[in-house]
Amino acid sequence: AGQAPRDGAESSVVARLREHAVLAVAEELAGRGMVEAVTWSFINQQEAKHFGGGEPELELQNPISVEMSSMRPSLLSGLLAAVARNQNRGFQNLADFEISNTLSLSARRLAILGVTFLSFSLQTKPEEEP
Repeated sequence: AGQAPRDGAESSVVARLREHAVLAVAEELAGRGMVEAVTWSFINQQEAKHFGGGEPELELQNPISVEMSSMRPSLLSGLLAAVARNQNRGFQNLADFEISNTLSLSARRLAILGVTFLSFSLQTKPEEEP
């Protein structure tokens, strides 16, 4: 009869399964034309509050800067900032995704988020003169 895995062995198996699942999702999204983004895990406290975080317990003791003083509660702020930076560089149609951890007082979660931005203009046909 087989023995039940020890806690360390079981957590190792779970970690490997999680890693394979994350890679499969990333490959699927990339195969659909999306580009993987890697954004900072730290944002400013005010921004963190807008996305459901900003608690004093999630503030860094020695932040790199005031703009990077809180642990991010969501991937959305980083992805929106990445889209804005790329738009400013002249990229108009963007499809980015990120797979990373977010942090709240109650949990550390693996999050997957995609953002698509399409730029287009509607041109109307000029009216004909009588």
